[in-house]
Amino acid sequence: MRHLGRHPTPILSLAPLRRPSLRYVVLYPGILFRTLFSAMPFLLPLLFQLGFGLRPAAAGGWVLVYFCSNLGLKPFTSAILRRFGFRDVLLVNGLLVTLSMVACGFAAPDTNAALLVLILIFAGATRSMQLTSLSTMAFADIASNERRAASGLLSILQQAASAAGVACAAFSLSFFQLLDHSHGTGLAELHATFFIAGGIALVASLGCVRMPRALGQEISGHRAA
Repeated sequence: MRHLGRHPTPILSLAPLRRPSLRYVVLYPGILFRTLFSAMPFLLPLLFQLGFGLRPAAAGGWVLVYFCSNLGLKPFTSAILRRFGFRDVLLVNGLLVTLSMVACGFAAPDTNAALLVLILIFAGATRSMQLTSLSTMAFADIASNERRAASGLLSILQQAASAAGVACAAFSLSFFQLLDHSHGTGLAELHATFFIAGGIALVASLGCVRMPRALGQEISGHRAA
């Protein structure tokens, strides 16, 4: 990091991090959200197979509900950002992400099927809103001569966050297994991990409080009062 910051022609320039939009997206709070969301495709199948005792095909059907709701919100994202702006959307939706993680932590085999569908739709929609907002905001105040370096930074840190998400989830499951003296991953370990995920989402949401209300308004079309 010291070398990249001081070298006149580094392989990976850190100069774009001076721009607030990219800094919020690739560092705090953006990296926490990406780490969290990359863990969900790992945790949900485990929840349905190991926690609920479902077969892989049935578990895949429930996970499909989660990802279909991701797509369902996409057509409305631009209008929401135009109405409320990046800062308020990321803050409020981040708190909704927290609630969705906690809700997953209470899901059990005896949970009503309709309620479980609503939880998955809610979790998938809030994930979609947060990731789309972060991706759209990333280049809001990046100059044209910085776009190449900014794109490289964004790609590298996104990949790092994706890898960290699965690793952190696996570590959490193993940690709670040790605490419970369990010989395998069960519903208790999965629930505890979802509650940890909710805590991470809350910490990430608080990072949006300091965002300027006018951040990225040229892209979102929102005009802060």
